[in-house]
Amino acid sequence: MPSAPGSARSLLRYVRQTTTLTDIALDTGYPDSTHFSHSIRQVYGLKPSDILAGSRRLALHDAAGGFRQ
Repeated sequence: MPSAPGSARSLLRYVRQTTTLTDIALDTGYPDSTHFSHSIRQVYGLKPSDILAGSRRLALHDAAGGFRQ
């Protein structure tokens, strides 16, 4: 099973997409969204849906320091 910290980082790849949490869970190696959500909540104390919702409101900066919205 994937690590929760790695999975939380991978959530950020989906910020600009309209992907479901089930799709994200399966894409990151979890058998279902329940295991995925539990792992994220256990490590970060936040629901994956809250992480996604908050991240979608943030401006993104790329590795070169560029800004994109």
